[in-house]
Amino acid sequence: MNKKAQSTLIIALVGIAILVVLVWWFLRPASLPSSIVKGNGRIEATEIDIVTKTSGRVVVILPVVRV
Repeated sequence: MNKKAQSTLIIALVGIAILVVLVWWFLRPASLPSSIVKGNGRIEATEIDIVTKTSGRVVVILPVVRV
């Protein structure tokens, strides 16, 4: 392969790479809604069993008002 063909191939490959990045940038999914938290790491929890003396259903969960 001569120098001119090699340089043309390199320019074409760089152009294709730039085009792929631009297409990905504009077609990527939108960011997560503000109600979803994103992160990485490890979550540790303790399992607790809750037993009630009477049976029933929760009708309303009142919001917590912090003062």
